[in-house]
Amino acid sequence: MLQRENGLAVALVDFDNIVPGVSDSIDIEDGMRVITRTLRFVIAKHWAEVTELRTRMYGGWLRKSGLETRNATWIAPRLSDFRSTVNGLFIDPEIAYATLWNPRPIRGTFRFSSDREPDDPDRAHQKMVDSMIISDVINLAVLDVPVIIMTDDDDVVPGVMAYRDIAAAGAIMWLRRRPAGASCNDESLRRQGVVIETYAAGGV
Repeated sequence: MLQRENGLAVALVDFDNIVPGVSDSIDIEDGMRVITRTLRFVIAKHWAEVTELRTRMYGGWLRKSGLETRNATWIAPRLSDFRSTVNGLFIDPEIAYATLWNPRPIRGTFRFSSDREPDDPDRAHQKMVDSMIISDVINLAVLDVPVIIMTDDDDVVPGVMAYRDIAAAGAIMWLRRRPAGASCNDESLRRQGVVIETYAAGGV
């Protein structure tokens, strides 16, 4: 189980949201470069005291059968290429097959149209990813571990608000492409002390 340590922060990255439309392993590598470069930039800008960033990649990694998806098989062997220390910050990327608090992999985070429930759209899509992120946000808030959520999806807003309500001293950042003020909840989040940082599609 994760323990609070001096200098530790955790980044929760919705990979499919940040890197949409992956067609090959090169897209995976390009996406990882954007993610790690952007995270290093915002850590240096806002949280210079952080020396280790555990970086969890959430996405449609497992089918309902438990088999890995194509994207999972592409990203897994490449994570070690981005595990490094630069200017005193160690980034340690990992695939979020499960939540931080329960090691059992969560199946069905990717669904084909043929797997859909009656009310689901007729397309391939990811499932339960936002819920996994929010689950980890709330548990990290209990430990007061600083958190970065990297996604453009407003579905994480309740989790961000919950973090501020729970954490005694921890800090949270919402990192996204959309400019400040683009979400109707931005002003409320800022009043609660949430850092909202933006980046260009190609990274900083």
